[in-house]
Parts: sequence; C-alpha cells; structure tokens
Amino acid sequence: MHTIHLQVHDTIYDKIVNSGIDIQGRFDEFIADLIDDGYPSITKSEATHRVADSMERYQNHSGEYLDSEDYSIRISETIATLRAKYENHQG
Repeated sequence: MHTIHLQVHDTIYDKIVNSGIDIQGRFDEFIADLIDDGYPSITKSEATHRVADSMERYQNHSGEYLDSEDYSIRISETIATLRAKYENHQG
C-alpha cells in the first residue's frame, strides 16, 4: 500500500469529521473514478476512424445537427442527467 499526502484546511476538515463522512471510503471512490470514467477505451485507429467518419458525415451533410437553441437544451438535459447520476451515486 502507498500513502498519498492530502492537505485540507482546518475548517473544511472539521466539517468533514463532524459530518461523519467516511473520508477514506469517499477518497477511495474518488480515486477509482479518476482511473476509470466508465467508458471503454478505444484504440488510436478506432479514434481516427471515428473522426474520419464524422468528417465525412459533416462534408456530406448527412449528420444530425442542432441549432444553438436546441444545442443549449441538449446540454442542459445532459448536465441534469449527469448531476442526478452523481447525486444518486453519492446518496
């Protein structure tokens, strides 16, 4: 096992301790999330293929495109979904 040194301001540390949060458990979850974002890795050639494919769709006007209003709505919905997943995971 290795040690990671973490500096936390006294006021924040006191709040964490008083809240009863399992600091080690939460830190372990955080580190695991840093290592694996839940998305499978792809090879460089697969990434190149995906970019080339998307460029071809763009040039041929065969892709699905959103205007700025629809894009903003889609982003807001995505953020809300991610926030809900995060909050459920933290719960």
